[in-house]
Amino acid sequence: MTPELRSLVYKEASVADMKVQAAKDGMRTLVQDAIYKVIKGDTDLAQVQIVGGE
Repeated sequence: MTPELRSLVYKEASVADMKVQAAKDGMRTLVQDAIYKVIKGDTDLAQVQIVGGE
């Protein structure tokens, strides 16, 4: 957790504000990370669909 995000947590900022800061800090959502891993070749789309249920 970055200092900026930690500060928002302590201030009890909105979830939306925390999501924006986390994205600025380089966080990926689970879906974004799954797509990244498919592109990298670490997994395939079939595995992502099995685990993700979509």
